[in-house]
Amino acid sequence: MSKEVAKGYHKQWSYFSNETWSAQMINNAEEGKVVINSLQLEGRTIKYLNLVGRSYFHTRDDIEDYAYNVLEKYDEPERQLRSSYANIDRSIMYPRTCLVYEPLIIEFEDGDSLAVLAKSESVYKLGINSIPRSVDTYLGERNLDANVIFSPCLGATIESVQLPMIGESEGSENKSFSIRFLLDNGTSLEIGGAFDGCVVTCFDKDGSQQMISFMELKTGLFNWEDLHTDEETGFVADSPTVFFGQMGSEHVVPPYISLCPDNDLSRARMHINYGDFFLLDWSISILKKERYQGLENYSFTEGEWLTILDTAEKTISFSTFDKMFDYVVSLNVRGEGDYNIMLGAINSVGPAVWSKKESLRVQIRDIREWSNKVLPVYHKMEVEGF
Repeated sequence: MSKEVAKGYHKQWSYFSNETWSAQMINNAEEGKVVINSLQLEGRTIKYLNLVGRSYFHTRDDIEDYAYNVLEKYDEPERQLRSSYANIDRSIMYPRTCLVYEPLIIEFEDGDSLAVLAKSESVYKLGINSIPRSVDTYLGERNLDANVIFSPCLGATIESVQLPMIGESEGSENKSFSIRFLLDNGTSLEIGGAFDGCVVTCFDKDGSQQMISFMELKTGLFNWEDLHTDEETGFVADSPTVFFGQMGSEHVVPPYISLCPDNDLSRARMHINYGDFFLLDWSISILKKERYQGLENYSFTEGEWLTILDTAEKTISFSTFDKMFDYVVSLNVRGEGDYNIMLGAINSVGPAVWSKKESLRVQIRDIREWSNKVLPVYHKMEVEGF
């Protein structure tokens, strides 16, 4: 299978676009058979699965609604309580299926990848090596790890690809069909059009829909609440730059900064990409009277940490960039050779900080509100670089 340059995304911003995605359009089952036969998929082993966009069966509300529907034996107050996300029984079984509006990418052990999307019940797009794994989407952040919900497919080899007809469509020019990958472990991965989108489902050998426990499914969910909620305190951030917990740490990229109130006692932990930490970088430098070293660890008393947040808020409170510039430089933090390190800092990233001052206000507000929950208990803040 030949390698192709990825074309299915907006080159300037690296966002996926259905309109510019360079892929083969299939308008009926006969065309589909020709295209799929040419791809020589039989004998290829699935190594990795990736959903380009959001699964609309797996928003926080949908997860709770499904639990509510299966808990019909309980009276209403108990049913409402048990279907609240934090209280969902880990043994409740969910279907291994998702609804998407962007492609599923199937990566094979030989290095090739197949991106496939149902545009309707009879129209599909397929692209070979056409979308990079890291591409983003306009429609919404990813919220589901395909390798978790479709884990039975990993390591399995495609035995055949079928295009079964759906329903009674003999009189139609464009007969409805799906694309079914039959795997050597008895699982089949089926892709079809429904709900004006694309539904991807795992089936057993007998045709029954495979299920996954909520305990396992939860490890693959990363809706906003999963990434930006501190389960220790219940605090939910408004800033997209602030992540919490183990799952949050998996969605930041080194170098990043972790905030923890007492590393030995607390499980509450906030993570921020270093590129979103410049304002606090400055504030720490101002407090310490020396250049903040991002990969080193620092410990601050409650009073020191609140002073750092006060400085950050004041830095972006000015009405013009020039006033912010003058304030930061006037603090006169000196480094080696008596150099004003704040002058170097604001010349380097000052314009970027100023352009993001509104979002940084939200970030600092989130950090302060979270700090107000944890500092009265632990009385110090650890700042660690990774």
